[in-house]
Formats: sequence, structure tokens, C-alpha cells
Amino acid sequence: MKAPYLALAAALVMAAPPAWAHPALVASTPAAGATVSGVRQIELRFSEPLVAKLSSASLVATKMDMGEGMMDHRMGMGGTVRFDPADAKVMRLVFKGPLPAGVYHLDWKAVSTDTHHLKGGFDFTVR
Repeated sequence: MKAPYLALAAALVMAAPPAWAHPALVASTPAAGATVSGVRQIELRFSEPLVAKLSSASLVATKMDMGEGMMDHRMGMGGTVRFDPADAKVMRLVFKGPLPAGVYHLDWKAVSTDTHHLKGGFDFTVR
């Protein structure tokens, strides 16, 4: 009698739906909390391929060097979001020139190809 139950249990385990993981940010350049110079783009690398039309990023300057030291100053920095055609796990925010000295906050939203949503953000400093 035990054999049929074992076979049934094994069949149920094998028929279980796959566990879908959520996309995760695995690396960024610049990194969260980093102090860098010459930033012309921000690269975000995720654990899963993204849906480009549903994923985005934006950058805000929170402190800027106004000639008298760093001053609180919130200003959107624009930039163009681009996706790597050879690697759908990579999103870039590209600027026309290097970012000026200041403290920045990046917000991003990622939607993976299995439709899971994730959002986050981090700060970094440009000297």
C-alpha cells in the first residue's frame, strides 16, 4: 500500500509550478554610496532580463557645488534610458556630458520578462 502513495507524492512534487524569482539589482556603476568623477552614464545590472518599455530610471541632484560649497538643490538631471541589445539585464541612464560635482539620488523601476516588478534607489556623490 505504501508504494502507490509514494508514487503519487512524487508525481505531485514533479508537477508543482516553478517558483518565479523577482528581479534584483545585482550591480551598479557608480555603486550606491560611491564617490566618483567623470560620470557620463549610470549602468544598472539586474538578475533577470527586463522589459524595456516598462522599466525606467531617473536622476535628481540633491546637493550641488554652487561655488560656495555644497548647497541643497533638487534638480532633475534628464538623461536617456537605454537598454543593451546584447544583454536585456542591463539598463543605462546616459547623459550628454559629465555630471557636475554634487550629491545625486537615482530612482529605478524594473519589470522582468516574467512581469515581476521591483523598484529602488540609491545615492552617490560626484566630486
